[in-house]
Amino acid sequence: MQSKPRIGEPLYLYFLPAIAFVGVFLLASIGDIIYLSFHYFRLASPLQENGIFVGFQNYWNLLTDGRFQQSLLTTVLFGLASSAGTVLLGLAVALLANQSFKGNSFYVAIMVLPWAVANVVAGRQWSFLLQPGMGLANYFLFYLGIIADPLKFSALSTPLGAFSAIVVATIWKSTPFIALILLAGLQSIPRELYDASEVDGAGMFSKFRYITYPLLTPFVNIGLLFCGLGAMGSLDIVYIMTNGGPGTSTNIFPLFLYKTYFMAWDFGLGGAASVFLMIFTMITFFFLVRSLIKYVVRM
Repeated sequence: MQSKPRIGEPLYLYFLPAIAFVGVFLLASIGDIIYLSFHYFRLASPLQENGIFVGFQNYWNLLTDGRFQQSLLTTVLFGLASSAGTVLLGLAVALLANQSFKGNSFYVAIMVLPWAVANVVAGRQWSFLLQPGMGLANYFLFYLGIIADPLKFSALSTPLGAFSAIVVATIWKSTPFIALILLAGLQSIPRELYDASEVDGAGMFSKFRYITYPLLTPFVNIGLLFCGLGAMGSLDIVYIMTNGGPGTSTNIFPLFLYKTYFMAWDFGLGGAASVFLMIFTMITFFFLVRSLIKYVVRM
């Protein structure tokens, strides 16, 4: 018979076994990565050279590596573009889903379909859509007058086209999840505020500016947080669509990390890159979480 917590008993005690189990594996993995980052360790090298302590040499090699610098810049641009596009499109989708109209339930069901598609499948699907002669995207661009020949143009063969393609694919894949978060925020806003504003003669834009957006701000911050985390770990879609090409135009940091570990087999440099990614992610999202906490405290 399952025991129930007694009144006054600390509830966190019930979570300690799970926290300890997860914490052990998490700390062990982090410790192993930090250890590797201070040692020379390449599987392609003779065994006697591996395991030599090199101090901060791996970090210096990482910071002076042009591929790393380019991948970091690409990741920042990719994160900004995909996050902004996802939140804006997700807000538009959520605002429509929050309206009462016939077929609303069907619309919400259709809205979440891209989220249910696996990242690898989504990447392959967008690759087919952008293929010259076969992909529907080329004919759509031709109809808009953007390209001259849908049979010859290949967006994935140009740096700007490939970068735009992975951004669009990421926005398409991530929008449903962000839209659900924003929809929950919209439905938490009291209807009485809108009724009172209508009595005062407020229009649609005024209600959005002074009621909807201020009360939706914490949900927008949460959406940006998830989008940023997704950009930091967006490996599969980019790998399937471009594999970092053409050249290094879409070589985002997770892909650089993957190639360092499993193509160059450089676990020392990969460990340094992993530590950098962990620190960079913590610093970047500290400000978003901090602003979210401040907003909740003010409420």
